[in-house]
Amino acid sequence: MNMMFSSSYRCIFALLTLALFSICISPVQAESPFKNPLGNPYIQDVIEASVESEQLEDALKQIRDIKEIVPNKELSISPFHFRKQEDSDQKQEGGVLCMQCHLNLPHQENETLRSFLNMHTQFVDCLSCHYKDNDKSINYAWFDEKLHLISSQKGGLEISNDKVGDDAEENQSLIPESKAKIHPVYRENIVTLSLEDEFSKQLKQQWELSNEEEKARLKLRIHTPIKEKGLKCTDCHQDKQSQLDLEALGANSKQAFGIENNVIAKFLEKANKDDKRIRLQGLLE
Repeated sequence: MNMMFSSSYRCIFALLTLALFSICISPVQAESPFKNPLGNPYIQDVIEASVESEQLEDALKQIRDIKEIVPNKELSISPFHFRKQEDSDQKQEGGVLCMQCHLNLPHQENETLRSFLNMHTQFVDCLSCHYKDNDKSINYAWFDEKLHLISSQKGGLEISNDKVGDDAEENQSLIPESKAKIHPVYRENIVTLSLEDEFSKQLKQQWELSNEEEKARLKLRIHTPIKEKGLKCTDCHQDKQSQLDLEALGANSKQAFGIENNVIAKFLEKANKDDKRIRLQGLLE
């Protein structure tokens, strides 16, 4: 009997020892270097992101293959036009985080849609189309180039002073200010990150101190909240359940009707879905 009790005690002691040992050697998840005091959903997604081994291999290849784009200024025949440096430089001082790596005209692959999509980048921020909201309540608002909120109640820029009274409302621009863009907003805070944000500064510092594999992991994490294929044209260009509240963005009834019923947007989406060939007769269908 004593031997049975002794054997039982030994078994229990062995199990407890094994449990304590497993706790001691279990890996401890490193604390994220990024902080999120304002509750920005993009930053929170980056903090919580995990990296899969299959994705890591692809990201490593991208890191190793990337080459800086340097314009050739020593041409035998001078180009007939030049862009201003501040307009053409993809790594502008100030601005938003995305543009530190992506071109000002980022859509290149889809030959059918790229011109139309790149046109939108002049007044719609990247995250307005490419952020994975994951059922979060996201709104949209106008911000100037320094990411300061612009009230849509300002009425916009007048295109002409020829009309007054009721006609004046129909003569207002939807864009409240020059270089203003539509950005996503969550709980009254802009989702888009400027280069002046603490997160952006920490990210830059971590990137510069990282080796190739660490950069690949970081690249995957900061792209976790991003969907590669953004919104479809008809997600905004429709009058049923549009992604955008055009009235809140300062559109008058005429502008809202024109955006919701944009024939070119519907035509391009159909052409892209069918065979990627543009036929003008499609505009009449």
